[in-house]
Amino acid sequence: DDGEDNSDTAPDACRTDCTLPTCGDGATDTGEACDNGPDNSDTIPDACRTDCTLPTCGDNLTDNGEECDGTDDPACPGECEADCTCVPGIPAVSQWGLLAMAMLLLLLSKRYFGRIGVK
Repeated sequence: DDGEDNSDTAPDACRTDCTLPTCGDGATDTGEACDNGPDNSDTIPDACRTDCTLPTCGDNLTDNGEECDGTDDPACPGECEADCTCVPGIPAVSQWGLLAMAMLLLLLSKRYFGRIGVK
């Protein structure tokens, strides 16, 4: 207890409830990059993380300035690189696209085989 020096907002101070400063108490103390108290989150983009670190590439949450973050990121249909940029994958083809390709192949094959005398 530091008496009048206790504070819930001053870094590294004994808190007003006489607890030691800790990550998640809403004051950025030594060793913490940020601390937004109950607003710290590991699921909200751009939030201070629950371990009082800043959001960063590689924390499996797509934050501002990142195209993707993590291997299962829905924002990246291909593959998310270590620098949180997206490598485009093979685009999905709809059932109508497949049907159109099949019809085109059928027409081309009829023309080709018709030219060489195959019926």
